[in-house]
Amino acid sequence: MSVQPAALALSALLLGAVPAFAQDHSMHEHAAHNVDSPADGRVSVDFPGPMRDHFLGKMRNHLTAVSDAMGAIAAGEYERAALIADEHLGMQSPGAQACTTNEQPARSSPASMDMEQMMSQFMPPAMRTAGLAMHQAASQFSSEARAAAQSHDAGKALAALSKVTQQCVACHAGFRVQR
Repeated sequence: MSVQPAALALSALLLGAVPAFAQDHSMHEHAAHNVDSPADGRVSVDFPGPMRDHFLGKMRNHLTAVSDAMGAIAAGEYERAALIADEHLGMQSPGAQACTTNEQPARSSPASMDMEQMMSQFMPPAMRTAGLAMHQAASQFSSEARAAAQSHDAGKALAALSKVTQQCVACHAGFRVQR
């Protein structure tokens, strides 16, 4: 019976510490990532609700494609890596259309546009430029991965894949989607 009061006291002590730890951890995480902070410095991009969700889903799909391409390269499956890049990241991928111009697209009737065209109307020109650079780098990676399939030397393909991720990092460092 004497163990139970000690266990209760320890539990109370730990439970009292959890909110303080969570609050402290949250504050450190907030400061480290500048989440929603005016000092963030990134350009806020405000997409309408369903378009925002579509855009964020595309960003998650890009991340998955990069991860899958890295796995394919690591396994020596260079052609598969090239196909992943072509289908999900490169200039022929569906998402590239929103980034293909540096000029602000003319406002058109939403009924005559697909989601990519509509998204491009909300993206700042520098964001479209960064996105275009990523899609171009992904197409270059695809070419290098196909060359690696012949040479069995992944060096140039990995360097090209690094340029893809550098573009991702640059865009995410410069822009944030409003919630």
